[in-house]
Amino acid sequence: MARPRGRADVDAHARARARAEAKRDVRRRRAEAPWFEWTLEEFARYLFGLGVLAALVFAPLQMADVWLPVGRPPIVDPAVVAALAMAFEIGAGILAFLAYRFAWGEGGAVDRAIARHRAGAGEARTAKPITPAANRPSGGSMELREVEVENPEHLNVIVGQTHFIKTAEDLYEALVNSVPGIQFGLAFCEASGPRLVRAEGTDPALKDLAARNAMKIGAGHAFVILVRNAYPVNLLRAIRDVPEVVAVFAATANPLTVLVAETARGRGIVGVVDGEAAKGVESAEDVRERRALVRRFGYKL
Repeated sequence: MARPRGRADVDAHARARARAEAKRDVRRRRAEAPWFEWTLEEFARYLFGLGVLAALVFAPLQMADVWLPVGRPPIVDPAVVAALAMAFEIGAGILAFLAYRFAWGEGGAVDRAIARHRAGAGEARTAKPITPAANRPSGGSMELREVEVENPEHLNVIVGQTHFIKTAEDLYEALVNSVPGIQFGLAFCEASGPRLVRAEGTDPALKDLAARNAMKIGAGHAFVILVRNAYPVNLLRAIRDVPEVVAVFAATANPLTVLVAETARGRGIVGVVDGEAAKGVESAEDVRERRALVRRFGYKL
């Protein structure tokens, strides 16, 4: 008889599946990447690999050619040359590995450059000088904007609407009481008075990222939460139970676009684009796999 799967087995399987899905997502994004992202993620990586390979092959050959000339006595003892070549290979390999991790590792220099480029492209796509409401006629036309949520680490993002200034403190308490050790940043936009973006969090970088996204959205009473080591399924009930929360528009780790309507008075969230369009209806086999999956994760008996 098969041994019952414990919670640790379920968690391990969930983590493995999450890693596999993340890798598939990375491959898909690379296949569909625009020229700027393709150049940094693929072409530059290819050139880097060629450069490292050339250094590892030709540098030892050059050492041998200079210090161990053919037909003449060696300038340097061959054992010393071999030791130097080996030391160079090891040192160059370590440096190449560190450089690769720095540039193409998760959250590395390439990911940050792409995130900045996406943010700039999104702002350029939607940017247009906003005339202060006092100088625009009331009842004027409405403009619909697409605001791409900046999320270079592909974290879980929750976007919603609230209605009172103590939202920052109350959402903070709801999140830290839901998952021990949770890392998050949250921010929301005041809709009156000083109209500031109010931010809290357990991680300074996520707090800043949430504040930047809230500022880009700019919709009255909208809030943004970014979570690193927890999942929305563990948080949404606590968030909805916060008395100030009016609605939740999205909870996802997919690429997220917030559709923002701008009027003469201000901005409001019309809806969101969460991930990509559906490709078809699930088959009987897909149904069986879905039901088996949630049981492997431990969410069903």
